[in-house]
Amino acid sequence: MSLRASGLCALVLSFVVPPTAELAYRPDTKGAWVCTFEEANEFRLETMTQRLDGNELDGPVPDMSGTITRRVVVRDEGSEAKDGRMLVRRRTFEELAAESKVHLEVLGQSQDFAVELQSELEGHELAVTWDAKAEAYGFAFVEEEAPSAALLEGLLEDLDLRALLAEDAVEEGAAWELDLADQRALLAPGGALHLVPSEAPRAGGDVLDAYDIVSVAALSLADVAQQLEGTLRVRWSETREDDEHHYAVLTLELDGRASADLSARVAAMAEAAELEPRDDLRFDVALDLEGRGELLWDLGAGHFHTLELELEGVQEIELGFAQPWGEIEVEVETSGTTKLAARAEREG
Repeated sequence: MSLRASGLCALVLSFVVPPTAELAYRPDTKGAWVCTFEEANEFRLETMTQRLDGNELDGPVPDMSGTITRRVVVRDEGSEAKDGRMLVRRRTFEELAAESKVHLEVLGQSQDFAVELQSELEGHELAVTWDAKAEAYGFAFVEEEAPSAALLEGLLEDLDLRALLAEDAVEEGAAWELDLADQRALLAPGGALHLVPSEAPRAGGDVLDAYDIVSVAALSLADVAQQLEGTLRVRWSETREDDEHHYAVLTLELDGRASADLSARVAAMAEAAELEPRDDLRFDVALDLEGRGELLWDLGAGHFHTLELELEGVQEIELGFAQPWGEIEVEVETSGTTKLAARAEREG
């Protein structure tokens, strides 16, 4: 083969072969990434049982359905990294919003309710720093006049979805299994973002009062995914080319259970809406869920590109509180679907 032909082959191969075929996370200290995460839930009430002082109450079960949506947009800019770990980055919460809508029909009457949620974290910049001694990331507001440090509690650092990758080097066609307990960053991106109602909702009469309506807004997957158990199976099914990018296509199969004690979360939301507190509030949620999805990982950038995950589940809710006339207990079962979508874009 002539030198000219060899050079031509090398040129062609440079456009066909990925700059790196390694499926790995590589921290970027030369630019900023904007990551958008969206969650869309649809649910329907299946059963509801109410008790007063342990005695079951008679009454019609309402026909109730609703949606819960959530949108998180974060800008991350790294400045220092070592051994494949980002050590220092600046994080700005550009958009934090959620909304709950409920449609209710009972005894021939129908009502619709909506609750919008917002967070004091929105618009603020944080320093996210790796603490080698604690082996954990710390969060601090950059601004001198910053909100309460309590808003930093429960935040998660990983918005790169790197926990989905295999621990060891793998090639196309490989499959691996992950413990769902390690996947909060997937199901609750950003962690506890302290989304609360922007105002008190309109009361729903005898079936749903304002407190109940606010409580429904706490049933997003991101809120419920506090304790996780189950399995996430991942397979590098193929590699796709798009312009100058090469993406590892990771197929996802999830089967597990999420649960949470949301008593404090619901109480905080009610307080933000200026509702009267409920004494001895108990609000426990468990969600069995399964589903499939796909993650595109940019092999050249060492960062996720897009995510799509669709889940189906059955949710059990147990709540209780004290009233002057007795102890109220309610058991609810709902069925529904959750769609998670995410995308990452590098600035510049």
